Amino acid sequence: MSEFLGERGGRFVLGNVLVEGRRSVLHLAEPEAVLKLFKPGLEPGRKEWGLFGKLPVQDGLLLPFDWGENWLALPFRSGGSLKGLLREGKVPVPGLLRSLLGILENLHAEGWVHRDLSPANILLDAAEKPWLTDFGCALRLDTVPAVSRDGLGTPAYAPPEQLLGGPAFPQGDLYALGSICYEGLTGLPPFETGFPERTAARKVGGVPRPIRELAPEVPAPLAALVEDLLQADPRKRPPSAREVLDRL
Repeated sequence: MSEFLGERGGRFVLGNVLVEGRRSVLHLAEPEAVLKLFKPGLEPGRKEWGLFGKLPVQDGLLLPFDWGENWLALPFRSGGSLKGLLREGKVPVPGLLRSLLGILENLHAEGWVHRDLSPANILLDAAEKPWLTDFGCALRLDTVPAVSRDGLGTPAYAPPEQLLGGPAFPQGDLYALGSICYEGLTGLPPFETGFPERTAARKVGGVPRPIRELAPEVPAPLAALVEDLLQADPRKRPPSAREVLDRL
């Protein structure tokens, strides 16, 4: 039995793995919590500790409530992760898109860009409402990151300009959201995963296969909206989450 004692007095017993990402592993824990254990030597973990009290407290953001050395405690959400739902092929994309756009609209209005929107970083409650977590790559709006390779986000979902070290702005989060929705609609990521440089080159130089070519049953307006989010040039993407919501 692995027991963790938090700085705020919490006592947690580690349970089964919920989801594993590139920088951390999420475990179920008792009493009802999710423990995020950082993998050794990664800067985003140390950075995330430093964001306590700075990120906005809002509906849809799953923020830590206790912590220790190399770990954070998050509120429990019983629906697992969006990554698991994608594996099962049961993603209600329009509803998911609407919920996440609402979260992003509020986050961007507070001057923050998440920069690592991915299925592993979205937990679901019993009603399958999404909750966004993992703020290790988050930056203030328009900040130019001085980041290591580990601060570039998740290559399969991150926008090309972010993988190349560009500044943080809302259209980057919208690109990542488009990547998630593309996978939810087609069963495939829009571009190959792997080395960030290779994925970035493909994203800069090409476009993903049309959604309706892979999934003809997807309504044309929804397919067109998701494909607009995946424009390589951020100036060609919708400028805000509100504009995308207005098109749904």
